[in-house]
Amino acid sequence: MFGSEIETVTGEMLIEANEATVEQRGKMNAIEAVVASLHSRYPSNQIVAATFRLQALASLMSKDDLKGLQLRLHGKDHALINEAAFHAAAKCRLVMPPEDATSRDALAFDKDEFIRLAMQYAEPDGSA
Repeated sequence: MFGSEIETVTGEMLIEANEATVEQRGKMNAIEAVVASLHSRYPSNQIVAATFRLQALASLMSKDDLKGLQLRLHGKDHALINEAAFHAAAKCRLVMPPEDATSRDALAFDKDEFIRLAMQYAEPDGSA
C-alpha cells in the first residue's frame, strides 16, 4: 500500500464526507463519521480514499499560501472551503508516503497540480 497511488473519488463524495465530519464533530472521530455516513452508498475502497484525501486537503489548506481557496465567515475561527478545492482534492494525484515517513504531512498533494485543478473547477461554465 505504501508508495501506491490513492484512487480518485468524485468531488460530490468528498463534500459528503466532509459534511459528515462536521455533523458528527464531538460525537465521533472523522474517520468514524465518514464511514457511518457513506458505508451504505459507496464501496469501502472509495471511503478509505476519501478519508486520505480529506486528510491531505486539511494539511494543504493549513498552509498560508493557499488561504485564498478558503472563505472566511464573519471573521470566525473556522473557514469555509471553496467547493473547487474539494473537486481538486477528489482528482489530484495522491500517493501514500513511504512506510518510514515520520510526518503526517507526508501524505500530500502536489501543490502546483492541486492549484491548477482548483482553478479549473473554479472557472465558470459556459461563455459570455
